[in-house]
Amino acid sequence: MEESGSWWILAIIAVFDLYWILRLAFQKIISKVRSKIRYDENSVNYSICWTTDIDYFLHMNNGKYFREMDFGRFDWYFRTGLSDYLEAKPGVHFVQHGASIRYRRSIDFLVPFKLVTKLVYWDERSLYFEQRFISLHDGFIRAVALCKNTCVGAKLEEMADVIQLPATPPSPPEELKLWIESQEVSSTRLRMTGFGRSVGTNLASLQPTESKKVESAVEDKSAGEPQVADSLGQVAESTNRAESRSSASDSTDSSQNGWEILSQQKKSD
Repeated sequence: MEESGSWWILAIIAVFDLYWILRLAFQKIISKVRSKIRYDENSVNYSICWTTDIDYFLHMNNGKYFREMDFGRFDWYFRTGLSDYLEAKPGVHFVQHGASIRYRRSIDFLVPFKLVTKLVYWDERSLYFEQRFISLHDGFIRAVALCKNTCVGAKLEEMADVIQLPATPPSPPEELKLWIESQEVSSTRLRMTGFGRSVGTNLASLQPTESKKVESAVEDKSAGEPQVADSLGQVAESTNRAESRSSASDSTDSSQNGWEILSQQKKSD
């Protein structure tokens, strides 16, 4: 009987990410004890690089950073009170819509560190976080990441009062602005090649004129102004020419096409 029970436990561990589930439950319980934070205050979580985190080189595996970042954002949602609002609204939730990380120095085995999560920008539908991994013994920022969480089923203005979120966000940091632009470049290029549009945020909050013209022209060229439609036609032709080039330069050309699409729209204004 005991042996049968052991097999059930092993089966659950094999089928489900049990550690993630238990860690989330623990994070929720701990947030009840810890002090509440404002939307503009840092969420700080402490951890250590353990045996379950390391790879062949005895430092934290790259994928583990993203897992830690999940719990850092969960802590922010729990302690600001936004999670309580979401739980009371069926069908309303946030999804991770984008993330970019820069590794500066590895976190080695048994090195204690803290993860600092801060909301740095927002728009109609998305929250943008900066998350820093800082080793405790020297205060060095081992890695820094940008994350975009998009709300599904509602807009941020509907829940702004819950966390006293101002209607006007602060100016985005330079690196965040460039990252948002790179996301829009990728999204625009995919829409141009017929892969559909993303549910995420475009550049409307940063460059309203240019982004709205791009979006409206891509979704319905016939409804746009003639010069915008002609411009998009030229961009599509250049895109096709670029895709027919040699495979050695294919990746470079495809990355430039997205910028070309947006710059072409600016020239047509």
